[in-house]
Amino acid sequence: ILKTYIPPILIMLGSLGNVLAIIGIRKCHCSSSMRFYLMFFAAINTIVLFLGCGLEWISHITEIQPVANMQDWLCKLSQFVFNLITYSPYWIVVLMLMDRIIYVWSPIHAKSFCTAFVAKVLVAFTYIGLLCLSIHAMWTYELDPHSGLCNIDPLQHYFQTVVWPWISATLYSYVPLSIMLFLVPLLLIGLKLRCAQPPSTSQQSPAPDQLFTVTITVSVIFFLLCLPNVILNFIDYSQPLWLQSHQNYARFYLVSVLCQKLQCLNQAITHIVYLTCIPGCARALLQSCNHSAYNGNNNDIEVNGQLLTSTGNASIDADLIGCVISTLMLISHGQL
Repeated sequence: ILKTYIPPILIMLGSLGNVLAIIGIRKCHCSSSMRFYLMFFAAINTIVLFLGCGLEWISHITEIQPVANMQDWLCKLSQFVFNLITYSPYWIVVLMLMDRIIYVWSPIHAKSFCTAFVAKVLVAFTYIGLLCLSIHAMWTYELDPHSGLCNIDPLQHYFQTVVWPWISATLYSYVPLSIMLFLVPLLLIGLKLRCAQPPSTSQQSPAPDQLFTVTITVSVIFFLLCLPNVILNFIDYSQPLWLQSHQNYARFYLVSVLCQKLQCLNQAITHIVYLTCIPGCARALLQSCNHSAYNGNNNDIEVNGQLLTSTGNASIDADLIGCVISTLMLISHGQL
């Protein structure tokens, strides 16, 4: 069940929902930096969902060997791309929290730092850092000619199995999760202090303020769903004595599969948080769909010198699309 039925459900729910959420975010009013972060986070989560669950599910269903086991260059490239893409959402969440902390703790500097240009530059530098951290896979992995599996180069075995796992795990997950654990309370304290202050006419528009809810919610959910898998990786790297038992290792493997699916769930429910916590996102999505349906069906036809307008069908189609989108939203919210 975990490998056959759950992945396609998560992939369909996550990919469709994230696309709809991106459409809604483009139409709603919010700060340019947070709009970029939220849209990029939804897009990268969709890619991670396909890399983490999609390829594994296709290989399991079709009984075709994984992409990493097809060619030596695919072995190297797949390990590099997987690490580069899969762990980037950790740091995107950190950037979102930092953006909102600057806004609440230093509103004077918010106009300079909380912009789409700065957000794009920070994301670019983040991926440059992750690229430098992941590029080693291009020479430390190879396709084993005997087993036909993508494994570590025997010459790099000690470094890759003893030293590097701790370095990569620290920079990929331990550090960003620790930063989240520090930044979320700091943001909540800043909001509490700001609410206690009397209103000022010099304050910025309240629209970006409302994105504190989605930022905190995304961060907390991301932290909670990623933490179990990080803890299991820590146990796996430590290799305790009780894990050497075959029975205990089988149980550990089952738990690790469950935690991996939890991490896939993290990418699949992003749109639910967006549509629930971003004011006007769901409404903007419905209006966008209704407007597109109306324009697509509002055709003027001339018959016997008279101009006929097909607005009736447009209204029906618009209502139908709106009903479908509303139904999907209710399903996502768990109300159906």
